[in-house]
Amino acid sequence: MLIKNKSDFHQFVNSVKIILSSNDISIKTKKLEELLSKSYGFQSSNGLHASIPCNLELTEDAQHTFFKLLQTNHPDTRNLKSNPLAQLVDHLDSYSVEYKSDEICFPKYQKDNETYWYLMKKGWISSKDVEVNNLIPGINVFKVVLDVCGSNEPNSMFFGAQHILWDSYIASYDAEHEMLSLEQLYGELPK
Repeated sequence: MLIKNKSDFHQFVNSVKIILSSNDISIKTKKLEELLSKSYGFQSSNGLHASIPCNLELTEDAQHTFFKLLQTNHPDTRNLKSNPLAQLVDHLDSYSVEYKSDEICFPKYQKDNETYWYLMKKGWISSKDVEVNNLIPGINVFKVVLDVCGSNEPNSMFFGAQHILWDSYIASYDAEHEMLSLEQLYGELPK
């Protein structure tokens, strides 16, 4: 993963933080920066910042080192089933990235009569009730539905419709399994 500037590093850290959060693990950003930096052989995040631009390969060694550091320094992660960096690698290698799922799921502009619904572990959540910068398809979002409300004109025949924009079938087997479980709990479409 090429880190061209500090913003790239912060995006990398935020992605790992989102993955941890989807596993109900809270960690301070600065602590996560330090752990990630140490897993790549730097003394601190300041050392990594000073080396930018740099290439942080998501190798198995780096993943293993990070996971051990995380479990040693953050007690809540001892029961974590999978390595967050491995989850990030799976996400980056998935069809979701190839098909530009972020652009589909999180549009920059939304019309007044549109609502995006996200199937998450807590159920269906409206785009109006969630910070989309903290969402990653296949990690903490398992299905996206666009709800278009009907026209405001009194004689209009158009009442509205729901369209599935993205689902976990293209993400990974684990994400697909999670989506199917959540659909049983919360329904295939938002109500």
